[in-house]
Amino acid sequence: MPSVDPAQSPGRLLRPGPVAAGDRPLLTWYHAAAGQRIELSARTFGNWVAKTANLLVDELGLEPGDRVALVLPSHWQAPVALAACWAAGVSAVPAGQDTAAAAALLAEAGCAACFVHEELLAEVPLRFGGAPPPLLVVTADPLGRAAGDLGAALPFARLAASMPDQFDGDEPAATAEALLLAGPDGPRRWTQGQLVETALELGEQLGVREGDRLYCGLGLDSADGVLAGLAVPLVRGAGVVLERDPDPAGLARRLADERVTVAALTPEQAAAVRPALGHDRDLQLAEAPLTGGSFSRL
Repeated sequence: MPSVDPAQSPGRLLRPGPVAAGDRPLLTWYHAAAGQRIELSARTFGNWVAKTANLLVDELGLEPGDRVALVLPSHWQAPVALAACWAAGVSAVPAGQDTAAAAALLAEAGCAACFVHEELLAEVPLRFGGAPPPLLVVTADPLGRAAGDLGAALPFARLAASMPDQFDGDEPAATAEALLLAGPDGPRRWTQGQLVETALELGEQLGVREGDRLYCGLGLDSADGVLAGLAVPLVRGAGVVLERDPDPAGLARRLADERVTVAALTPEQAAAVRPALGHDRDLQLAEAPLTGGSFSRL
């Protein structure tokens, strides 16, 4: 397994600045049903991360070791929330998919705050089984305008916009918890050091190089999805393309249009893409599961 450079702490490697420069695209996100394509440069992504980390620490009073739930579908602000949690030394608890599994995870997590998409706001009581922590609402509208009344919940994008552009918090320790994920044998805890070392190893196995374009069709609720969809691009200096509800029939075209060099796909996505791909494209496909060295190259 590749080792972490002692001069680069896990917390520093999980920020976009040191590994992805300036105006190069870092994150591209699609929601075809809504006609949305949103792209953030490394600089803009880093600015969002700093503002969000300041929001968590200065506005909500979170401290290192706290946990934050992410009740989100695929959305361009989900990677921002993840990276901001890591910068602030708090742990992210993705819980946006299966309601029963999310409720069990959140019951054990004891989260101090929650990012929630406005479409899932009504499900919050079911997921938390009682009074939820402070809610930061992510909206479908790119400018942060809510489709309806948010009640006591806080508008994430509008609050984050008012936060400072630089985050000056202490560097998290390698042993700081980065993720708490649901697993077959109960929740699994990932430290920042484990996340970075696994991302470096997976990036090497997938052949991800600086400046590459990586497509991740796995979502951000699993270890594979978090690794391929954010951690690997950050530590390898690559860009990433994410998509909400991708159409398998149009996936090969998406990979070509975005000049993707490495794609991490579900078995269903891989089965749809394989027949449509030509043999002359320099494209590396990997089918989940990715961790543990068990992924399949296609």
